[in-house]
Amino acid sequence: MANTFTGLKLQGELGKFGQTDLSDISCYVEFPDGKILSGTEYGVLLLWEGIFIKTQLYLSEDPELLCHENNIEYMAWEENLIITGGRDGYLKWWDYLKIENAEINDFNKSYLKPTKEVQLMNSISKVPVKIMTLIKEKAFWLVQDGNGYLLKVFPEKNFETEVIYDFLSGPIVLTDFINNSPFLLAQGSDSKTMLYNIHKNFNEKIVLYKEDIKLETTACDIYPRESDEDPLIIGIAYKTGLFKILEYIAKDNNLQVIAQHKSHEDAIQKILFSPDGAYLITSTKDEIFFFIIQSLTNLVPKCYIKLEATIVDICWQNKSEKIMVGLSNGNIEEVMFPINYNNLETYLNPDYEKKVFTIKMTMEQIEKKDEKKRAGRKRDKTKKLDEPGPSNIISCKYSNIMEEGDFLVTAAKPYNEYIYLCSFNSERPLKYWNIEKNTWIVQCITQDFVFLSNHTSIIHIRNKTDMNRYLEFSPNALSQGNVSQISMSQDQKLISTAYKDGTIITYIIDSDSFSRVMKYVDEEDKKRDIERKFMLQPASDKILEKIKTIQEEEDQAREEREKLEKQAIEESLEFAKRRAEEQLRLRNAEKKKNEQRDKIVLLAEQFKMIYNKNQEIEEELRLEPEEMIVDETYLDFIRHENNELCRDIKHNYDWQKENIRVTNAKVEEFFLSSIQTPKIYVYTLDKQEYVTTLRCAKLPDDFEEEIAKMETLIEEFVAKIDIKTLEQEFNRYTSNQDSKY
Repeated sequence: MANTFTGLKLQGELGKFGQTDLSDISCYVEFPDGKILSGTEYGVLLLWEGIFIKTQLYLSEDPELLCHENNIEYMAWEENLIITGGRDGYLKWWDYLKIENAEINDFNKSYLKPTKEVQLMNSISKVPVKIMTLIKEKAFWLVQDGNGYLLKVFPEKNFETEVIYDFLSGPIVLTDFINNSPFLLAQGSDSKTMLYNIHKNFNEKIVLYKEDIKLETTACDIYPRESDEDPLIIGIAYKTGLFKILEYIAKDNNLQVIAQHKSHEDAIQKILFSPDGAYLITSTKDEIFFFIIQSLTNLVPKCYIKLEATIVDICWQNKSEKIMVGLSNGNIEEVMFPINYNNLETYLNPDYEKKVFTIKMTMEQIEKKDEKKRAGRKRDKTKKLDEPGPSNIISCKYSNIMEEGDFLVTAAKPYNEYIYLCSFNSERPLKYWNIEKNTWIVQCITQDFVFLSNHTSIIHIRNKTDMNRYLEFSPNALSQGNVSQISMSQDQKLISTAYKDGTIITYIIDSDSFSRVMKYVDEEDKKRDIERKFMLQPASDKILEKIKTIQEEEDQAREEREKLEKQAIEESLEFAKRRAEEQLRLRNAEKKKNEQRDKIVLLAEQFKMIYNKNQEIEEELRLEPEEMIVDETYLDFIRHENNELCRDIKHNYDWQKENIRVTNAKVEEFFLSSIQTPKIYVYTLDKQEYVTTLRCAKLPDDFEEEIAKMETLIEEFVAKIDIKTLEQEFNRYTSNQDSKY
């Protein structure tokens, strides 16, 4: 235990790996004598004694034969056996006594075989299961498959598997609402494409497409639709430089490949259809390839360009005539679509038409920084002001806030405290807004809103008409990954946020409440999380019902399982269960309190609107304050609270008053009531001279009379002095002194 300022705390000890390769540890079990058996990320079992490794467990002396071929993610007791599960799909049972008594060679290694092993196979994909975690029930085991599945495993049926839910695994490449349709499209980096039905509260989900060959998806985009009769077309790009155009076939609920091209040797980072659907671009880290869409099955390659630096962001202009590219060297290029380029000799276009904007600060910012640096000293106007050089562009998006073609930019330090509004017609930014110092990305710009996020998953929603005001929320409780994309539905009522850990969270936005809150938001609101239930509500999902069903089955099986477990484990589980239940009760209570607070805030706003309307009507029709009281009990409660508050304030005031009185009394006693220092010295400031006087407790009775006598004597002496003669002598003396020099 460690004695901290908040009380006693458990204090851990760091394990010493020694010559063993360092590893993250996902699971472990404790032996009765205190030893620890843990897994590793490279498939070896480690037996710990205290903070040191006693031995490393292998299958044989062949270094290629490990306990598991990949991360060991699960470990638990099963009577006198220890069961382990890894990402290689294997479940293996090990004899506890053989591990305890294993022979250790000179290289601190031991070798033993499992008593039993089984490889779980996914019943749909027919590939080994990536075991991430496992929960044992009486009739089945519940296993999370890292490939994006939730499985039931039946040990009594030769470990057959049944898929009960499938989902995206790995980072989300795209999540976007399909215009003129009730669907949200989600594309994962695992090459799985899913379609969620908005009208059915996202409970209906369709797996549209899954690559048979393992290809890592890197980018995706939806072809623009003008009506609900237009086909649903999407473009998917891969790490190999290949991209495919696919069409949704409604009768089969599937996607069919209608075109594919290999436009690059490197991984494609972006694939984007132009807003009018006439063109397509694909980009890598430093190349952009342009295609003309003659038909959705016939893409004509036009040319490609190479950029001077790494591409960090790219987007289309609304008129589909240009693209904007943000680069890591601090430049932003606006490139005209090379419609007239002749590609008979080469597809490489070295002389493409472009405009360049280099990130800079506004003159106002530079002058402020210079003034702060000078700290009040006058500026030498002959010298140029110090100006920071360009920095990495983080994001850039067309915004059309002040003029056609202007755009928002965020950049790295020292520009990471601002959002800049820029134009290719101006050398410097048109405007800027302060923002918390961080790495901010402009994720999405809609007709009315701007969405930004940072690496801590905090999201800002700003209104284009007033960028100084914003709402901030951070759903970190639901997701631990950085925000990869934000999209908004065509009617601006739904917001979808995708994260790099594979999570998608969709919010329903109440536009009226949103506008009202944005109108009254102030600086205090900006500094705290103001996600409100009436404004943003997470959409539900079918998985909640399935997990609830599984939880009920788990509760029924837990009672029987606890009877068979050892007393020590039984007590530990019961304690953990009680603690979890208590935490759940606390969370539910806090949730209910927050809901009541939100209702109170909303009622207060509504009452304020009614009160203001009442003040605007004629005096004869206006309600008096007493007539607007609808709850006398609540009014009495408020009066009681105010009285209590006033009593507290008066008590505090009386205490302060008494404290000052006591202090004054002590000062008076020290200086006037007693003589602590019998003598006082008065020193001059420019000479080493001083005078002294005796200190007395009070002034003499004849003090005023003596002072009057002294003033009379001074006046008499002044009258006797010839001031004019003294001045003449002084002037003559000073003139003689000056003539010497």
